[in-house]
Amino acid sequence: MISTEVMKSQDVEVLKRLCQIASEIRFALQRGKTEIALQAAALLTPTLELWQDTTPVNETEREMRANIAAEIQILLEDSEQRLTEKMREIGARKGTLTRGKRTLAVVRSHHPKSSGQTIDSMQ
Repeated sequence: MISTEVMKSQDVEVLKRLCQIASEIRFALQRGKTEIALQAAALLTPTLELWQDTTPVNETEREMRANIAAEIQILLEDSEQRLTEKMREIGARKGTLTRGKRTLAVVRSHHPKSSGQTIDSMQ
């Protein structure tokens, strides 16, 4: 049987790991490294499952878990905000590109191609 000290130590390590993952996600997003953020996010579920399998032993541990969980929540909310901002930026860029493509198609339809001569073929 595992002693409460070992369980407590494992619990703290899992919480530290969750905090580290949340920090990695945040820093990756700050640097614009979405792929790294996604890889780190993939580690959240199994780590959260480990944390849910542990039970606080005493009031001090409950308070520590609550404090670390609050810190993790702040980090993840910041990451969510950054992702939302990036999605808006990408949506705006996509809209600009779509409008540009439509404009280009209209211009091309009003100006038919020449007889096939290009600048390169005139030499």
